[in-house]
Amino acid sequence: MDIFGNADGNSRIDKEDVRIIQDYLDGKIELSDMLVTTDANGKSYYVADANRDGKITSEDVDFVNSLIDRTADKVHFLDGYGIMSSCRLNIDNVISEYTSECEMLSLLGVQDKIVSVGNAPYQMKNYFLMNMNDSSSVYNLNNMHSPDYEALAVLEPDVWIAHLNMNMDVKKEKSQADVFSPNLTNIDLINPYNSGCVKGALLLGYIFNNTAAAERYVNWIVDNWNLMTDNTKTISEADKPSVLYFWYGGYLHDTANKVLTINGTSSIGYQALNLVGGHAVIDDIAPSLIDSGKIGIESLVEVRADYLLVHTVKYQGDGKELAYIPAQGYLVDNNSELVAFQEGLANNVLFDYMEDTNKYITCNELWHGGSGGILLAAQIGHILYPDLYSEGYLNGLLQEYVDIMGYDYDSSKHGVFWYFYE
Repeated sequence: MDIFGNADGNSRIDKEDVRIIQDYLDGKIELSDMLVTTDANGKSYYVADANRDGKITSEDVDFVNSLIDRTADKVHFLDGYGIMSSCRLNIDNVISEYTSECEMLSLLGVQDKIVSVGNAPYQMKNYFLMNMNDSSSVYNLNNMHSPDYEALAVLEPDVWIAHLNMNMDVKKEKSQADVFSPNLTNIDLINPYNSGCVKGALLLGYIFNNTAAAERYVNWIVDNWNLMTDNTKTISEADKPSVLYFWYGGYLHDTANKVLTINGTSSIGYQALNLVGGHAVIDDIAPSLIDSGKIGIESLVEVRADYLLVHTVKYQGDGKELAYIPAQGYLVDNNSELVAFQEGLANNVLFDYMEDTNKYITCNELWHGGSGGILLAAQIGHILYPDLYSEGYLNGLLQEYVDIMGYDYDSSKHGVFWYFYE
């Protein structure tokens, strides 16, 4: 975690960090041995410069000790976007923009500090905010990128945990809160330790004084990533099924629209697919597309993929609810809408060549939730390799995740996330 003062770069700020800084001051180690981090602009900093005055001195020893006993006024760090940030440690009121941030606050046992959330967690607060004593007074940001700042000022927020790096300066100015984004959706399934969910969990774990819970969560991510990586090593390239993976909309919603949005190589969907041993068709038709982007259907006429995956988002970041997206998630118990929607993919003539039972949708709770792409990968794994990823494994993994995040919820009785054909 990129907290200044975390001189050894591990998941905790402790006396070992003090020792490293003192050893440097005593001439036992060289400056070149000190850990360096780099911000979004490529500027480098010594992590041992705990008080951020540009030097490593005895004052940094004192500052780290104040971080250890939590008497420091603020902690300095690079947020999930590599932006220099600071956050107070005495926190009463928190704005938490999206579902993944709310999940992290549940993990850390501090949901009662929440005073406002974005529209998605607000609409699903009976799950995402269930660990608040009373969520009835929580204010709905609606459009989390451009909320009613006057209404927020009345709430006197101390900290604003943003979902994305959008309008951050305005949010700081208007709210007077410490604003930063842990970038929880910046998923790296090649090296999970680089994932925003891992770094962000450890950062928030320190800020809210529950590093142990953050470490349990990180271990869950890494252990399951290791399992999936080992499974994929047993699959030859020739045996990997080819998969088209789109966001719902465009031609899939209206055949008069001749454009589709496909998952690029940095997307969570692409990475989850690769983690469990699928072959993404994007590598064949548009390998330079890093972010998700639009492609014309003419580029797909000759494509013959084995599977079609379509990602769906019910509640948008700008506050909109898409009525044509099926009911899904933790608070839905009837899967009829999802089943009908998924079976309706068979009506799209562009993919007539494909077996109808090879067409599936994925749900946003498994994408933008705090599971770091692991639950999404497990779902895709079950679709492609049911012998490696049984439905029992998938359901058990979901319950493990719910338990780790601190929710009193039985996923065997509640929730709609997927539908598998017999």
